[in-house]
Amino acid sequence: MLSNLYPFWRFGMFAEPVKSQVQTEQFRVYCKDVQGKTHYFSPQSIGFDENQFLYIARNYYYKSQTVFFLKAVSSIYFRQSPRLEFKTWQLYKIVVTKKLNNLHQVSKDSSLVETYTPDAP
Repeated sequence: MLSNLYPFWRFGMFAEPVKSQVQTEQFRVYCKDVQGKTHYFSPQSIGFDENQFLYIARNYYYKSQTVFFLKAVSSIYFRQSPRLEFKTWQLYKIVVTKKLNNLHQVSKDSSLVETYTPDAP
């Protein structure tokens, strides 16, 4: 538990406050269920704030530890919701390539960073 879950909450003791301003680089996790439908994974479902989750995802991305990150997120999720089964977890990096006058109109480019499929029980 100390090596897997604690680092997710520990960063808040030492890091700068997470700001809610618009980021030019974001990370999103999507899950595919057994029927093949893709779902956006909400960080609130495992008790994380969106900005806190983004900070952690960025940290693991730049450390080249995205597989560990997806394993940890899926592990926490399965502990809290064992009935809901997602077959594949995917991490996407989304970069704002061009800002327009209106905040709702931005040009984005996304790329698949990592795919993780948990072992069947």
